Amino acid sequence: MSLIKSFTFYFLSMLALSTSFAASLKGTIKNNTSKKIYLYEFFGDVLVMYDSANVNKNGNFQFEKISYRGLYKLGFNPDSAIIIVIGNEDLEVSGQLPGYVKNFKIKNSEENILFKEYLGISGSFASKVTALQKQFDQTAGMAETNPDQYNKIVSELRLRYDSLLKSRNKSYSNLEAKNPSTFTAKVAGSYISADTVKAGNYFTKADLTDPELTKGDMLSNKIKTYFQLYVQPQEQALASAVNDLLLKMPYGSPNREVTLMSILVLFNQFTSPLNKQIKTQYKAEYPNSRYAKALFPQLKQDAPDVGDDAPNIIMKDTLGKTVSLESFKGKVVLIDFWASWCGPCRMENPNVVRAYKKYKDKGFTIYSVSLDNSKDKWLAAIKKDHLTWTHVSDLKGWETSVNKVYQVTGIPATFLVGKDGKIVGKNLRGPALDEMLEKLLGTN
Repeated sequence: MSLIKSFTFYFLSMLALSTSFAASLKGTIKNNTSKKIYLYEFFGDVLVMYDSANVNKNGNFQFEKISYRGLYKLGFNPDSAIIIVIGNEDLEVSGQLPGYVKNFKIKNSEENILFKEYLGISGSFASKVTALQKQFDQTAGMAETNPDQYNKIVSELRLRYDSLLKSRNKSYSNLEAKNPSTFTAKVAGSYISADTVKAGNYFTKADLTDPELTKGDMLSNKIKTYFQLYVQPQEQALASAVNDLLLKMPYGSPNREVTLMSILVLFNQFTSPLNKQIKTQYKAEYPNSRYAKALFPQLKQDAPDVGDDAPNIIMKDTLGKTVSLESFKGKVVLIDFWASWCGPCRMENPNVVRAYKKYKDKGFTIYSVSLDNSKDKWLAAIKKDHLTWTHVSDLKGWETSVNKVYQVTGIPATFLVGKDGKIVGKNLRGPALDEMLEKLLGTN
């Protein structure tokens, strides 16, 4: 399918969803004192607020014109909210406090009755697979001590797993066949795994283009399973698989966004150029995505690199005054991570002092972040080494909050920031620092 045809299909499908579907949700929560209730939407791996509704003194509320089918949460905060399916029908719900989660009821909803059935099927399968896993765990060490018995047990467990999977798929297929127009049928269908599935035909046309598969974790789970089953955990293989998959996804579509999101969540435990590349691509393709804004704070942060915007730092200086890194924008700033107890830092300080004196009148300054725990020792070192620029610290040593962003693992560590706020150099010392400052500011 060409890019134009893919985009046309995506656009028309989204237009159909936005123009032909508009459900409402009303309900009553007794004994409630909150003035607002919230509807949260699932999108791949994130949960974000979709809308809010006023709750009157009788506990009544209403959401009108919910624009698409999918999985949602309803409640006063995301942690204690109830998962519901909003399908082709208007919903009416009720409950009371305390015990809102336990006594919550949905009136005459085909979708939510089906979803409960789906959860029963998936829950039963999961518990039986867990039991098989426990039996497998009991074979630890047997592969070396009794390989014949080990192979026999593993073979039996594999057959039992295949049987469970076949039974689950049959139940999902029956649910899908009997209720073809429901959202729950689409959820169940997305988890059916045929015996003939290979890497080449793993993703269906619906996976690539149906936006409803992003309204929950259906597509995101499938993407993660694909990488776990079919892709070698090597940088080159992963990069090739990512590229191949994204080529199939319509540019700008929610399916493509969930793909980028899911890969990031899967790769989150790794620090690699590929992980950073995907983050950059996601931000570039979806710069205003509220889903990205919800996801990125949950991800492991990469250490800032040359070319990146320098993350802002807001800390207190030696006098207790709050000073932000951004307040120096328009100058060339050396962010200097050091501590009074750090011998190499103290040895480097004379070079830093010389650079400061040479370029301070030409638009250069230093923003020193101390990893000290003792304020007295910190202040004494500043005085003794004649460090006459801005110094900040929260006096938490390596536990300083700023290290979650800059990920400094050894000091001295420096980041040179240009006038535009972007990092232009890292760990520049002595002649290397002077050379870069000469390039940026000159000596005339």
